[in-house]
Amino acid sequence: MITIAVYRPESATLQKIILDFHNLEATRVVSGVGAIAITLAESQMTDFPLQADTRMALTLSDGSYSHLFGIYLLGGWVWQTIGNQRYVTLNGLCLNSLLMRRIVAYAAGSEQAKKSGAADNIMRAVVRENLGSLASGDRDISAYGFSVEADLSIAQSVSMAFAWRKVIDVIADISRVAYQQNAEQLYWDIVPGSDGWSGMFQVRKSFFRDRRMSSPYALWLSPDNRTLGEIVESYDRRDAYNYVYAGGQGNGAGRVIVYVSDSGDISQSVIARAESFYDGAQYSERTTLTAAAHKYLRAGKPKTTVQAKLNDGYLYGRDITVGDALTVKGHAEYDMILRAVRLSSSDGVTTFETTLEAIS
Repeated sequence: MITIAVYRPESATLQKIILDFHNLEATRVVSGVGAIAITLAESQMTDFPLQADTRMALTLSDGSYSHLFGIYLLGGWVWQTIGNQRYVTLNGLCLNSLLMRRIVAYAAGSEQAKKSGAADNIMRAVVRENLGSLASGDRDISAYGFSVEADLSIAQSVSMAFAWRKVIDVIADISRVAYQQNAEQLYWDIVPGSDGWSGMFQVRKSFFRDRRMSSPYALWLSPDNRTLGEIVESYDRRDAYNYVYAGGQGNGAGRVIVYVSDSGDISQSVIARAESFYDGAQYSERTTLTAAAHKYLRAGKPKTTVQAKLNDGYLYGRDITVGDALTVKGHAEYDMILRAVRLSSSDGVTTFETTLEAIS
């Protein structure tokens, strides 16, 4: 069963509950922005607050469980007439889209636009200072259901400068630098609150929940046990690299240079060697520079992704949710993160399509 609770932007007071619709498509994405499109008959629009940023909380339930799939902010609508019936399609983006609405509005070199420290803490600080509790004036939306979790220091240190750039782009760059420099994959999400109105910005390292075969709460997804269908497995090495020149401190011929490589990947073909340069100017010792270069090398591995439909063996929301680490068995076996899920529902039939990425 799908339920959509409707709230105004400024209040957690429930305005309307939608139990029936003509058509629905919704996506949830970790480290990205999901969307919704829901088509309703004109008669269903009674008491619906048709205004910018009306919140629509989509919940899945079947009697044995209830799961808040996502909260979406109304961003537009389309009226259409089909035969003698008038319909409206409501379009919106998930709470993660809030990060698209702010820039880092501080001068270059200021403490808000230039930071060093644990990468995950920098991500939280940027969000707090531009739309959370440390933002000034009407830039602060923490009175309207938005918050940022406490710092966890789960990632290694990076240094970044990012004045006058969109917050969502800065967050993505910090995640990218953490991966390239330290081989740490950081995922972020504005996690919907159980009240269906609020959301909290959170950052996790590698995944949000561990459901891999190696964990105590293991799930196994595979066409073999009919939990996955229409599976497509992709391997892409077009942007990969396997030989790294790393430069430390110094200039010209006096600069410290180390070399690291993945001999196994290089052996894939006689011309498989693919080079990249790592700028480790903060390192003066070969030992620390070499360690950093090895982390950067791991970030250049070929990428594996899986797209598949989720069958009835496991239920989305009850057994697995976006951000989970899972073991997937297709042509090969992979440890993967559920990066995105797409829900489609029409005429009483609901399907889930998943996108999974290999954990580095």
